[in-house]
Amino acid sequence: MKSPARERAIAALRRFTARPRAITSACELCSVPLPARHSHLWDPRDRSLACACTSCAVLFPTGGGGPRLRVETRVTPVETTLSPADLHALGIPVSIAFLVPSALFDCVFCLYPNARGATEGVLPRSIWETLATGTPGLTGLEAEVEGVFLDAEDGVVDAHRISIDVAHGVIGLLREGVELRTSVRGRIRRHLAELREGSHART
Repeated sequence: MKSPARERAIAALRRFTARPRAITSACELCSVPLPARHSHLWDPRDRSLACACTSCAVLFPTGGGGPRLRVETRVTPVETTLSPADLHALGIPVSIAFLVPSALFDCVFCLYPNARGATEGVLPRSIWETLATGTPGLTGLEAEVEGVFLDAEDGVVDAHRISIDVAHGVIGLLREGVELRTSVRGRIRRHLAELREGSHART
């Protein structure tokens, strides 16, 4: 029998992986027009992402489990000693996945591609300790709004510490791949590289 907490976690994750709304061009709090790159607010209770202007976004914290959290966009490559076999042993059934720990739901959300674009899984919170042990760059990661993107190919696992807004974009690429019947692994890698370069350009 599923526990109430697990059922709530699954329901929240299904809302997150549901087909996204039309792209907004205005802050969802004050309606001011937004540039292509803008801030986001994350509601961990229903796992929803809202677009926001900088003036509104700075009113919210970046962590601490509040009802709305400001997302600091992050795409950071991290070294990992994990192998594809380790991922399979942890219950991750495919070679591309995004995992984010949730203190609110006491689990690890796992998003990965399937025939419809993206599917979801809920894994025990304890596996995060194994991931963190094999991937030191995850130390200090902010639960709810940050996670790890894993890409296993040819016996090697590439890992990126990414924020939830970046994960949302990756899910969109997975869906496009299904609709166009094309592989999106290369597109995802280029997308992450472009975000890294953009982040470096702003620092």
